[in-house]
Amino acid sequence: MIQLSVNTPERNVFAGEVYEVLLPTTEGEVGILPNHTPYLAALKAGEVSIRRKKEDNNWQHLVISLGIAEFSDNELTVLSRSAEKVEEIDLDQAKQARKEAEELMKKKDRLNVEEVASLTARMERELTRIRVSEKYRRRKI
Repeated sequence: MIQLSVNTPERNVFAGEVYEVLLPTTEGEVGILPNHTPYLAALKAGEVSIRRKKEDNNWQHLVISLGIAEFSDNELTVLSRSAEKVEEIDLDQAKQARKEAEELMKKKDRLNVEEVASLTARMERELTRIRVSEKYRRRKI
């Protein structure tokens, strides 16, 4: 089994023993199973899927923004600027935040490089929150 910890600067989002984790790395999706070789990866905004038991097909899903993942000796640590469980996402708030970022991007010719990069990351984060939240809300209906 793997000891998984998912952390942001503000809080621990997940801590516990799991069997499998799927991560959104900058190189593509990566699956981590027990006894995986040591691994370090940059993470992009996306979905983290967690399966607690080998014989169980129930998955828990998180949304993260940029971050890093380190795996060694069956311990996986995910550090991200933001992370939340799918059920914690306020879909209306995410849609409003995306709309606000899009409006600001229309004025990007008046923004400096850092402000444009920040807005781009914000839009990507909100789009990911919306996409993943809608994906799992549809399945529950």
